[in-house]
This record gives sequence, C-alpha cells and structure tokens, in this order.
Amino acid sequence: MVILKDNVRDFYTSFSSTVNPKEEKDKLDLYSNEIQEIISELKIKYKATKNNGSNNFKENFVYNLLKENAEEILFDNQVYTLLLSAILKSKKVPCRTRCMFVDYEGRGSSFTGTFLCQVYDENQKDWYLVDVANSYIRLPYTKYKTASEIYLILKDQRRPMYNVSYRHWQGLLAAKQLLIEDTNMLMNNEIIQEKWLKRDVKNKPYIYKKHVNDLDVTEQELMYRLAIMLLDPDNNFEIICETYKDILKE
Repeated sequence: MVILKDNVRDFYTSFSSTVNPKEEKDKLDLYSNEIQEIISELKIKYKATKNNGSNNFKENFVYNLLKENAEEILFDNQVYTLLLSAILKSKKVPCRTRCMFVDYEGRGSSFTGTFLCQVYDENQKDWYLVDVANSYIRLPYTKYKTASEIYLILKDQRRPMYNVSYRHWQGLLAAKQLLIEDTNMLMNNEIIQEKWLKRDVKNKPYIYKKHVNDLDVTEQELMYRLAIMLLDPDNNFEIICETYKDILKE
C-alpha cells in the first residue's frame, strides 16, 4: 500500500514544463476515463494515419503537446506513454512516465529497457504499470524489474546475472543509463535525455556521459544512493529531488 503525500500527489497530477498541452488541454479532456478505451482509440488513429502513408497523428500530437521539444521524440512507445500520461493528468489522475526493464520473452533472464506509464489506483492505494505500446494493463510484477533493481543486482557479482539492454547499451551500462533516465521521468523531466543523446550537445551531465566503468568512487556512491532511493520513490521523494541536482551537474 502506498499513501501519497499531498506534495507527491500534486507533483504527479501536474503537467511538466516539457510535456504540457496548454491550449490543447480541452482535446485531452475528450478522451474516455477508461485506460483501455484510451489506448484503443490512440492505436486506431495511429494505425489509420500510417496506413494512409501519413504520420500526421504522431506529428500533430508531438507538436501540439511538446511544441519546441517535438523533434526530440524517437520511439512510438514513448509517444504513446507521454500521451496517456498527459490525458490522465488532465483528468487529475496521479501518473508518471517510467523507464523500466521488461521481460518480453518470458524467460526471466532477458530484460529490455522501455517506457511505461505508472498510474495510481485510488481504491487499492498503489501504483500499477501500463505498457501502452503492447496494450498491457496492470503489467504483472513478474514481467518487469525497475532500473534500480537491475543496477543493484548487476553491481553485486554474487547474484545471478541478467541479460539487459537499453537503446544501444548493454549490461551494467544499460542499467546505469536507464536508472538516470528513470530519475528524469520521476522528476517530470521526460524529454531531457533525448537532448543528451545528440552528439553535438555539449551540456550533458558528466555522470551520464561517463562509461559505468569510468565512474570514480564519489560517482559510484552517488549512483548507488540513487538506486537505493528509487526502490521507494514516494517515501524518498524529497531526497530524490535534492539528489537530482547532483545528477544534472555538467
């Protein structure tokens, strides 16, 4: 059971600076209150535009919702997740985008980093995960692991090793990058990592640029503390906000 503090609830029912529909909010309010219906409608519209040889749905949504950040979006599942999150926030449902590892093969040993929407259930007083791209509502706990879990497991050589990947990264490096990106999501800073990925962008956090094997003792301790805090992001919300400032240092 997770009882949300007022400041945490307010934070996750508020639009971020990068994902904010502004004058487009009325369009989001037209969507159903049922998550399954929202996803179905999004996919019908998206498939229709793709079948017609057009990406207008994606382009229009990304432009309207993100404005100057529109060009940063890379993946369809990221588009779906951000849109679902925006629709739910417009209805004042606490939700947040997360970066987690999902076991799509069902073997329990191979995990792929992806974007998920985490929604708060007022009746059960707990969060549940929605894999929008694959239409998984209430993703089972056996199907995913958090970035912090994988990072801590891979750092402990005495534990079983998992085959993990995210974007073009593998292993512990993938876990480190996803852990930082998951922190971005928890801080409602959902697009910033897309800017960091561009080679010509110089203002990247030093801890993001470094290979995991090149982190010094202080940086390793920072990542370890971050991983521990993200095991319980709601109760550690305030200290995560403070630690995030160190993560963003260039």
